Amino acid sequence: MTKKVFILTFILIFTMACSKTNLYSLKTDLSHKENVEKLVNELNWENKDLKEININKETITIIFDNDEDYSKINLKPYVVNSIYLMILTNAEEISCENKIGSFFGIDKKMANELLSAQCNKSLDDIKNSEEEFHKLEKFMKNLKVDS
Repeated sequence: MTKKVFILTFILIFTMACSKTNLYSLKTDLSHKENVEKLVNELNWENKDLKEININKETITIIFDNDEDYSKINLKPYVVNSIYLMILTNAEEISCENKIGSFFGIDKKMANELLSAQCNKSLDDIKNSEEEFHKLEKFMKNLKVDS
């Protein structure tokens, strides 16, 4: 009996540890820096090492600890994650930097134009609906981004 309980407990812990975090549940605002940092760390940056996260007014600046040439970087994770951050926080702009300097930035107007053209939604449409956010996550997996 104890062996079965141990096995079931192990399976439960393993399943919980491997499950993907529901990003929408991490929704916060910029006044809670620790929550913004947790959200940024949950996003898939394609194994890039985060060095620092700065919040200045309504802008989130994410600094990576690398010196990759921006012209050779796959921009899809930065586009997708920046849109997620604008939806899940009250950020107006997302900026990404590395040791070389700033390599990516997007503001709310540009994100709204992209979402409007791609899926006929706005940031606000998605921000207020967990169901729409999950639909967006599925849509973003197939999004093509050219550098």
